[in-house]
Amino acid sequence: MKHKGHKVPLGGVAEMLRHCDAQWNAYLQRLICNEKEANPLEQYKGHDLRQGLRDRGYIGLSQKQILAKRDVYVSELQAGEPPYSDTELFGTSYVLAN
Repeated sequence: MKHKGHKVPLGGVAEMLRHCDAQWNAYLQRLICNEKEANPLEQYKGHDLRQGLRDRGYIGLSQKQILAKRDVYVSELQAGEPPYSDTELFGTSYVLAN
């Protein structure tokens, strides 16, 4: 699969991290209304996945650091940047029943 110009192997940590990108950005948007919401990505298990989340700057942060990231994201939206979308990850397919 290709996502935002990068080849992503299916079924592994790399694919899961692409889905986590969408969850992270949705979380940043929710923080606009609820600054005290806990980071849902902190719940994920697995060394490789957690390392990938750390490398992306999604976990291991204080609430102050998270709110600063939210502020940057909101500023980008206000400047006209489109909201993050992972729609490229989801193809449309049909299952035909016999």
